[in-house]
Amino acid sequence: MTGESGALASLRQHWQRLSRLEGPPGFILWQFPNPPLILALVALVAGWLTSGTAHSVARALFVIGFAVFAWLELFQGVNWFRRLIGAGALAYLVVMLAGQLN
Repeated sequence: MTGESGALASLRQHWQRLSRLEGPPGFILWQFPNPPLILALVALVAGWLTSGTAHSVARALFVIGFAVFAWLELFQGVNWFRRLIGAGALAYLVVMLAGQLN
């Protein structure tokens, strides 16, 4: 049983190394995307590949997923760099959506 626990712990450590890019010690620059960002990325690709109603739904899902991702990064980011990413993502959404009001 101890071998399984050790193997799982080793696998978890290996996954964390693969799914994160750290700068200075403890300063996370990149990590595996969270569910809202995965939703946004999948919806973005779906929007490229579709038209009509499916395209509109995909764009709406992109905006929702990206907005939730940006909000979480801005207010729950692990460091100032991640919070800056959240602020930039929200600013991008505001500019993008404001441009579509014309």
